[in-house]
Amino acid sequence: MRINRASAPSSIKTHEGAPATLGSPMDQLRRSVLSCLLWEDTFYEGGMTIAERIRSLVELCCDQYPDHPGKPNKGAQQVAQLAIEARHSFKLRHAPLWLLNALLGLHRSSCDPAKEIYPQVISRADEMGELLSMYRASNPKRALSAQLKRGLAQALAQFDEYQLAKYDRAKDKYHLRDIIRLVHPKPVSELQSQIWARTIAGTLETPNTWEVRLSSGEDKKQVFTELLLEKRLGYLALLRNLRNMEEAWVDHKLITQALKDRKGAERVLPFRFLSAIEHAPQHAQVLNEAMLASVDNQETLAGTTVVCVDISGSMMSAVSAKTTMARWKVAASLAALINPGDTGTCRLIVFATGAKEVECFRGLAGIKVVENQLGQMGYGTDIAAAINLAVKAKPARIILISDMQSATMIGPIGSGIRGYGINVGTYQPSVQTSDRWTFIDGWSENTLRYIHNLERSIQA
Repeated sequence: MRINRASAPSSIKTHEGAPATLGSPMDQLRRSVLSCLLWEDTFYEGGMTIAERIRSLVELCCDQYPDHPGKPNKGAQQVAQLAIEARHSFKLRHAPLWLLNALLGLHRSSCDPAKEIYPQVISRADEMGELLSMYRASNPKRALSAQLKRGLAQALAQFDEYQLAKYDRAKDKYHLRDIIRLVHPKPVSELQSQIWARTIAGTLETPNTWEVRLSSGEDKKQVFTELLLEKRLGYLALLRNLRNMEEAWVDHKLITQALKDRKGAERVLPFRFLSAIEHAPQHAQVLNEAMLASVDNQETLAGTTVVCVDISGSMMSAVSAKTTMARWKVAASLAALINPGDTGTCRLIVFATGAKEVECFRGLAGIKVVENQLGQMGYGTDIAAAINLAVKAKPARIILISDMQSATMIGPIGSGIRGYGINVGTYQPSVQTSDRWTFIDGWSENTLRYIHNLERSIQA
């Protein structure tokens, strides 16, 4: 037996052929989940492939820790916390439910999510039916587990009559009355008992939502005007209906004031503002101000920050089949939110087959600069070229925003520089890197907040 042998090179490659790493099962799971709009096809992988990988990784995470009778599996607890993080910090809906379903599919009591987890992941009443549909599709011959029943009952108890009526849709396969009949929840008050009885009977009070009012034939201008005056329109609904309001001749000043008030904007991802601007460009200025205000409470980054934005071919694909918003624009919106403050400076590099520095601005102006470079540098991905150019600026930090599917490795950056890789893709392999890099998955503005907090903790 000989051990004096050169180790074989890793066979793991990115989708573009560079050496790659997988990381621990939890690292792989986070990478697969936090940018995942479940079952959506991506540039390199199909949606079903990603969904099945997530389910397999959940099992691997649980298998890392031994089961102890009467005690929850540590890996399962980490998966459950990831589901909560994905729902609230990254505003994802279906991927967190899929994580819970994957845990239930293991059929191991130690891996079942605690009933207290369900209300933290299920934020809308219709998500109970979504989870039930996932479970039935994954386990067609099995009865509902007792833990799932308890969890759904716990989630059901958090919704009032308005929330139940709003999401009690006739087109759904599993209605709210089905949930109640299956899980047999115990009401904690007479009012709750009456609400659930009306849910089963189909006699819930019709909610006074803009969707219901418009579908009943009410005048669009009157409906939206009343909702804006009474401040009863959620911010995401406001952004999605800007064009409808303009077409209905709703008062422009009233719309502008609602955008400035930003009621409920904390649950809106930055790229939603860009999508709204595409459909209602007349509100571009105030939307730009609102987008920047969403991160105004963040601390600034001292020193020179170099941001590298991937504009390769894979970044041209849309984040979802239901939107034209491309991944490059998501990356550019994150870059345009970085605030160097009075004590720092920001420089911007765009890269594809090659790399070059361009003007760096915050907000829409910065996104427009990136857009002007699309297609000008080929469609491959040369991360090394971008990093080598960034190092020449001798910055305090380099922030790389990419789907991490490069044809080249990330090279060394020097002892005085911190490197951050924000991964906006869901792909299993991630390009290899040298030391001094921290990788962050997902495209929420919370990724920028994490960088601030990390550097503050290091300095302390």
